[in-house]
Amino acid sequence: MGGAYAACSPAADNSPNPPPGTTITCSGVTTDQNGTNGYGTGNQTGIVINVDSGASVTGSVNSGINIGNATVSNSGSITGATNGVFSQNDVTVTNNTGATITGTVLSGIGSNNGSVTVVNSGTITGNANVGVFAFVNATVTNNAGATIAGDLGVNSGYSAVGNVTNAGNIIGTSYGFIAYGTGVVSNAAGGLISGGISGVQANQLLNVTNAGTITGTTSYGLEVTGNMDVTNAAAGTITGATAAIRANSGSISVTNFGTISSPTGFAASANANLTITNGVTGSITGGMAANLGFAHVTNHGTISGLNNIAIFAFTDVNVTNGVGGQITSLINNGIYASNGVATVVNSGTLSAGGFGYAIRAETSAVVTNNAGAQISGGDTGVRASLGSVSVINYGSISGLAGNGIYASTGGSDVFNAGTITGGTAAIQFAGSGNVLTLAPGSVISGNVLGGGSDTFQLGGSGAATFDVSTLGAAAQYRGFTTFNKVDDSVWTLTGTGSFSGDVNVGGGALIVNGNIASASNLVVNAGGTLGGNGIVGNTVINGGILSPGNSVGTINVQRSLVFTAASTYLVQVSSAASDLTNVTGAATLAGTVRVALANGTLRFNSPYTILTAGALNGSRFDSVATPTGISGSLTYSGGTVQLVLASGLGEIAGLNINQQAVATALDMAFNSFGNVPSAFGGIFAGNVPANLTQASGELATGSQQTTFDAMNLFVNLLADPFTAGRDGTAPTPVSFGKEGAADSYAGGRRRPGAERDAYAMIAKTPSAIDFGQRWSVWGAGYGGSQTTDGNAVQGSNTSTSRIAGTAVGADYRISPFTQVGFALAGGGTNFVVANGLGSGRSDLFQAGAFVRHTAGSAYVSGALAYGWQDITTNRTVTIAGSDQLRAQFNANAWAGRIEGGYRLITPWAGIGLTPYAAAQFATFELPGYAERAIVGANTFALAYAAKTATSPRSELGFRTDRSLALPGAILTLRSRFGWAHDYNIDRGIAATFQALPGASFVVGGASPARDAALTSATAEVNWLNGFSLAGTFEGEFSNVTTSYSGKGVVRYAW
Repeated sequence: MGGAYAACSPAADNSPNPPPGTTITCSGVTTDQNGTNGYGTGNQTGIVINVDSGASVTGSVNSGINIGNATVSNSGSITGATNGVFSQNDVTVTNNTGATITGTVLSGIGSNNGSVTVVNSGTITGNANVGVFAFVNATVTNNAGATIAGDLGVNSGYSAVGNVTNAGNIIGTSYGFIAYGTGVVSNAAGGLISGGISGVQANQLLNVTNAGTITGTTSYGLEVTGNMDVTNAAAGTITGATAAIRANSGSISVTNFGTISSPTGFAASANANLTITNGVTGSITGGMAANLGFAHVTNHGTISGLNNIAIFAFTDVNVTNGVGGQITSLINNGIYASNGVATVVNSGTLSAGGFGYAIRAETSAVVTNNAGAQISGGDTGVRASLGSVSVINYGSISGLAGNGIYASTGGSDVFNAGTITGGTAAIQFAGSGNVLTLAPGSVISGNVLGGGSDTFQLGGSGAATFDVSTLGAAAQYRGFTTFNKVDDSVWTLTGTGSFSGDVNVGGGALIVNGNIASASNLVVNAGGTLGGNGIVGNTVINGGILSPGNSVGTINVQRSLVFTAASTYLVQVSSAASDLTNVTGAATLAGTVRVALANGTLRFNSPYTILTAGALNGSRFDSVATPTGISGSLTYSGGTVQLVLASGLGEIAGLNINQQAVATALDMAFNSFGNVPSAFGGIFAGNVPANLTQASGELATGSQQTTFDAMNLFVNLLADPFTAGRDGTAPTPVSFGKEGAADSYAGGRRRPGAERDAYAMIAKTPSAIDFGQRWSVWGAGYGGSQTTDGNAVQGSNTSTSRIAGTAVGADYRISPFTQVGFALAGGGTNFVVANGLGSGRSDLFQAGAFVRHTAGSAYVSGALAYGWQDITTNRTVTIAGSDQLRAQFNANAWAGRIEGGYRLITPWAGIGLTPYAAAQFATFELPGYAERAIVGANTFALAYAAKTATSPRSELGFRTDRSLALPGAILTLRSRFGWAHDYNIDRGIAATFQALPGASFVVGGASPARDAALTSATAEVNWLNGFSLAGTFEGEFSNVTTSYSGKGVVRYAW
């Protein structure tokens, strides 16, 4: 038919030719080259057909291209009266940009028995039927700007897979894409898949990822007979008139960040189950329904049912509505489980307008409404039509025309820490065994209707007030027969109640400031506390605590009061009053009376009345428990029980000596005065032994050891017989004969030959010994640090002192064997007592004189010194608040030392060895002084008694020396090793509390050991010009003391 105006080359025939592997090129205009087909006879297999740009291939009666199986690349135009491209088996078609493939009657591209793979960048049209049809699998990639159109845009065959990736337009008059087997769709941003009936339909399974638009004009956006899995991105839109997403007999799983909507039907409808995750940007309009299954929904965006139910399930509904999430229905139910349980966790907004229910379950409803969340219904907020409810509410639940919460059977449980409001009733229970628990923050507007034998509870955490007059047969809370206090909250009751059931306190505290005497019994079990200033009826303290008042106060018991053996009667006391329980009937006593301090004030040795009753029937409390440091006893007279307290700080086990001293002083004062000031009451709070340590003022002892150390350093500087140049070894011309004046310690010893030769190099001509250098002046810097460990038995703490001073002095040699001198010094000290007990400092002035005499190899020296200090101490006491206490005072000190020794020459390199003995004393004249508060109060400020403390010491040891000749000088190296024995190591001081006259005690500080080892090392250089320089490092060590000190001396003699 027709004529061939041009030819595709090589030509095709029925042989079949061309053979497999041949590439056919079509250029120009080709029409009916093979009879009714533009090209091919339907027998060609394994060939490649290229239609060039500008070329056309047309089959005026049948197909534009008709092959067995082939690969077609089209850059021109392929047109067929039936099919554009038709394959008997598999075919792969690439339709390039600007190219067109058209089938007027059947398909743009079709396969009779095989699969179709299409990559389209142009236009593919099946005018009356299918744009792309595959008998088996269809794999279609439709690029941006490309179009596939037909009655069916894309159609994959039976029991096969249709896989469509679209960024362009796939448009079907009936269906955009239909898969008779499984459909897989990826619709990119900007992509459109639309159908006059449905956008996408699959008979078995459907998997859709959408970022573009999928729409079904009269029916469904997405439709499947089996199961469907959908991911809709933020830019994605899925719409359908009947339903946006529909599973006719299967389940649907949707993850949505875009828009899914149906203007008249459900956004998602499944005859089986629904699983929906709606992201923050997600919008689902038209609601959703699991018609024969369950619905599991997680929402962070917007779900609107419009006139439909927002979320419906035939069986169970499980919904989590996140912060910012909205689930709404204009005139219907928000969430509805028609034959199952509705489980809802709401942190957003959930509402139903008209006469709808926000949450409705035909069986049971389990609801958690978090803080800030809202549940509101035009009729009822939460309704269980044929079952019970379990509601935890921290947000808002309301029912405009009906109930906030409604349950039709017993066994319901409502916990409220938010707001519940109802038009008919806030909460309506039915049946029995229902429990309502109010927590702090609870607001209920409207009546609460119990079933007649229900339980009312006050619980939660925190503190709140409840008007007990609202609980009763005709009150706001009605139909309750049991009243429980649970959890760890503190609830205060006000008003006068008419409740006649049992009251049980099992947790936290119930503070009765109203009247609940109408209750049949009040039982306080273990873990619960009853308090307040109100009125109660028959009361049993069954392992719990009775604590009258709000702090100190009185509770009244009408009828009887019973304490069991495990119960506690907690009595708070002040100097003015104590808790009191008045019982109109009989009281049966048992258990423990526990005493607590109300405000820190106390009254000792004066009775408190803590309970009165019509009768005690011979009963007694089993024991009295008091705060640490307080003793207590009970007396009974008729129906009266009285408590007598006494200070018993000294009875605390395990106190050290300092703590015991303070405790004893305070006990005497407190028990004598009776009333204890509030600030002193802090001594009984917290760690009492630690409080006693703070109160002891041990810091005051630190100045003693520091002063002794300062005076000892100075007097040793004065009395040191070998301070630079003082021993007469300065190498002057007159002091170097072959014998004599170079004697290092005392006159009159013969030098070894080597030493004589060394001195001879300095003075060639021997000189007669004289004492022409009568005068010398010197300056010295000295200082040191000592740490003395505390003593656990004494209770003293480690003390550390530091001393630094500068001295200047002058010496005068009144004879060749006798030298005298004096010195003045100034410096400073500081000391710290460990564990935060304070610190001190002082400015120091010292003056002293010495004398030294030699007789042959023997010497004797002595010194006497005076010291003056301006001392400041600071300590912080945190027993009651924070008090910074400071003292400032001046003190005098004296010290003296006498030392004697005898120098021997050893055979070892001429080393000198000088055994010595010394006696020393230091006296500290400590005045009486007092602390004052510079921050806080003077409550624990102490006044210290004047004291004169003397520390005598003896020393035994030996010194060594070795002299070496230098050019123009002599270098002498010395050392000392000794044993010191202290005869007085007491560092105690007497103190009195200024606010408690007569409360005096002695506190002991860290004491040194009686015996200590002494060491020193000295290097001295004497020059010919009369200058000398020496440096000394000293140490003192014992099992409790570590001391290091040093001095440097420069001297000029003339």
